[in-house]
Amino acid sequence: MTRKSFSIGLVAVLLTVLLTTISVMVGQLWLKDHQEGTRIFTNLFSKKEKKELVYTEVKNLVVTLRAEGNRIHYVLFDLAVLTNAGDDEKLVEKLMPELKSRTVSKFSLLSYEQARELTVAQISDDLKVRFNDAFKKYSGKEPVSEVAISKMILQ
Repeated sequence: MTRKSFSIGLVAVLLTVLLTTISVMVGQLWLKDHQEGTRIFTNLFSKKEKKELVYTEVKNLVVTLRAEGNRIHYVLFDLAVLTNAGDDEKLVEKLMPELKSRTVSKFSLLSYEQARELTVAQISDDLKVRFNDAFKKYSGKEPVSEVAISKMILQ
């Protein structure tokens, strides 16, 4: 037997062992899927359903800022709350008074100068946390993906 034919035989044996091992592992995983109903293996190849995202708008939300002296200042918002369509969207609409209340409670404590120092990103992130806290309190979920601020006027 030559060295070349020995090498080819060895490679063939190793490939056979490797393919057998892989086949046994896949078979055991498939069997476990069907016995337990977990569908681990079949979920690898299934098409994932994308959820539709929906913006729920809050228009012309006016909040009076903390007064300094005899000057009264306010902030006007147009917000859009991003959630998944369906149950999350209905939950946002149901809890809209609570969301407005949390926005008012945040800004009514701020002076005009403090409100001016906040960036739109900071306000958006803070409102997202406040809104998700409200949802967690009432439903145990955190459906708000983003709070977009489409208009903000400080006066």
